[in-house]
Amino acid sequence: MLIFLLLLLFWFLLSGIVNLEYFLVGLIIAGILTLLYYRMAPGKREMGININLRRVWLGVKIIGVLFLAIIRANLTLAVRLWGKKPDLQSVLFSLDLPLHTPGAINFAANAITLTPGTISASLRERRLIIHTLYPEQEQELGEWKLIKLLKEWEGEASNVYSDS
Repeated sequence: MLIFLLLLLFWFLLSGIVNLEYFLVGLIIAGILTLLYYRMAPGKREMGININLRRVWLGVKIIGVLFLAIIRANLTLAVRLWGKKPDLQSVLFSLDLPLHTPGAINFAANAITLTPGTISASLRERRLIIHTLYPEQEQELGEWKLIKLLKEWEGEASNVYSDS
């Protein structure tokens, strides 16, 4: 029931209109999505919600680290571009990811692309080819906290799905 109400609220937030027609369409869409969710949800089938607070906190930390990395990369690139003598170099390097799930690998590749000054140029299995504007990024990305958090997320996911 909670998922249904959250989806209905989300519908009204996105539409910005509250009238009978939107209410009926929202009810139908939220109902269909709720039924599909419970049909595809792994594990228990009861109409409740089981929240793993450790996993939620880990997700918040991952988003926070990514957000701070984007801000830091923006500031670093701006300082280097507007300096008296820009010290930018085009560098390509490969990074072997310690991640195993496709979702975590793709999240890491997209996170690298989201940070200004770096682009994930190629992804083959667990190896990323990264283009960057400054050479020290190779060392920094090899020790990036986000990748360590994603590795922890993978461990949490295996714990969540093995309970059922």
